[in-house]
Amino acid sequence: MATLSGNTKISKVVISNRVDCCQDRINGAQVWVRDTMCGTVAYEAGKDTYEIDCGGAVGRSVRIVQNDNYLTLCEVQVIGSPAKDASDAECWDKGDRDLKGLGYNGSKSTTRSGKTCQNWSEQTPHRHGFTEANGYWEKGLGDHNYCRNP
Repeated sequence: MATLSGNTKISKVVISNRVDCCQDRINGAQVWVRDTMCGTVAYEAGKDTYEIDCGGAVGRSVRIVQNDNYLTLCEVQVIGSPAKDASDAECWDKGDRDLKGLGYNGSKSTTRSGKTCQNWSEQTPHRHGFTEANGYWEKGLGDHNYCRNP
């Protein structure tokens, strides 16, 4: 997995495959940005570099997953630019130019893949420390499940 410094609008991922042996192991490898699958690598004999178009998917990490075989790569390049506005990230208000999304106060409550976000006042299914007792309600958290970056 490649972890990026912040939300990044990813145009493509360039994968350099090994050439000394086992080149076909890359066949079927999937490239993911957050919950978005950019594409699947189709092995071609003699080819050692593959470009996967991510179409501007936004995320903080890129994963390359191979469920059917071992995956050994030489290099992975992530090509993109910082996400800047509401069209680049699902939880930003157009007036919020803070790249961390600290000022977002909208009502987005689902992920891009359609999953409902957890209510901030709940500790299931995921435990977290963003509670009223810890002072986070002053940062826009509370009894709701809207996107926030406290």
